[in-house]
Amino acid sequence: MGGVLYIGATGSGQDMITMPIMSGLSDLLGVTRQTAILAFQYGDGFTNILYPSGLFMAILAIALKCLIQNGFALLLHYY
Repeated sequence: MGGVLYIGATGSGQDMITMPIMSGLSDLLGVTRQTAILAFQYGDGFTNILYPSGLFMAILAIALKCLIQNGFALLLHYY
């Protein structure tokens, strides 16, 4: 899934690339196509965490800025 992320950046692009392969494999393995689609969705979600972009990176940048401004006091407050 990670290699397909660079070819088709969106979930729809990845779907268009991988679903013909996954549908054939699911038929050969005796797995329903619904399960193959669910596996694709899980894989897409996990790779979006491993290769963060967009909103996730903006949230991390804002969190880091808040931590730097407060001198990491927010983290130490709970200990």
